[in-house]
Amino acid sequence: MKKQYLAIAILAALIVIYLVVQKRETSMTAPESKTDVLDVDTSAVNKVVLKRLGGAITLSRAGGAWYLVEDQSYKADTASVRQLLETIAGLTVGNVISDNPGNQMTFQVDTLTGQTVELYTGDRLLSSFVVGKMATDFRHTYIRLSGKDEVYLAEGMLSRSLSKNPTNWRDKTIVDIPAANVQQVEFKFGNEHYRVIREDTLWFASKAPFDEKVESEREKAGKLVASLCTLKASEFAAARDSASYSFDSLSYNALITLTDGSSQVVEAGVTQGSSDKHYVRTSTPETTFILFNAPWQNIVKTYDELLATEKSN
Repeated sequence: MKKQYLAIAILAALIVIYLVVQKRETSMTAPESKTDVLDVDTSAVNKVVLKRLGGAITLSRAGGAWYLVEDQSYKADTASVRQLLETIAGLTVGNVISDNPGNQMTFQVDTLTGQTVELYTGDRLLSSFVVGKMATDFRHTYIRLSGKDEVYLAEGMLSRSLSKNPTNWRDKTIVDIPAANVQQVEFKFGNEHYRVIREDTLWFASKAPFDEKVESEREKAGKLVASLCTLKASEFAAARDSASYSFDSLSYNALITLTDGSSQVVEAGVTQGSSDKHYVRTSTPETTFILFNAPWQNIVKTYDELLATEKSN
């Protein structure tokens, strides 16, 4: 019984300590919040470098788009980069939490455990700061300006915005076409070979050799076309995946024809053995994408699945 009471007392003490620390941190951020700690115009930023544990991620802007710069440049997820810059621009911090260099590792704002963010315009460094761990209230993040000892609490979870590996900064868009601009799509996979064709607000389906067509269920055909036109990758194929697939023969081909006469191809290679990964490329084949089964199933509907119930029976 005494052991039980002791355990309860220890737990209660820990809760009290947690609440006291949380209240202290919150009270230190609230009274004198300010937005000019970084003092940087993020609209002028055209390069962002993120450094952690000796590694670096470089994001560079060119022609209104952002790119991940590694051995070669990849298109970055521009929305994510813009969101990061907007978060930095609106960063609100409170009073100094510590100016003791010995505490930097505690708050993870040292250069070993923290993440350094460098903002550039061209090759000129505009600002550099280190993002540490989240505070105990999960509403603030510790930050420190590079070369300074003062540690601040910044409102928001900036550390979470930065917790991406290089692949997750890349743009995973495979196809980005307004579905309203699609005239028809021709599908080939397995034993299926058919087209879905738009006529005004109706969709029709036609099997090869396309000598007749039948009305498709509008919602089903529309969902299929929309899924294909907004297709995003689950991952990107890496060099280690090269033995897992081949485009010498295809397991899937979709030819999208737009109302202006232009077209785009989406095709999948043959996977070696059974796999829940499908290797996909488009008309510009320099990038091979990976689709997991869930998004894959959205673009492999059979001809019969598209027909109205009374037509398919």
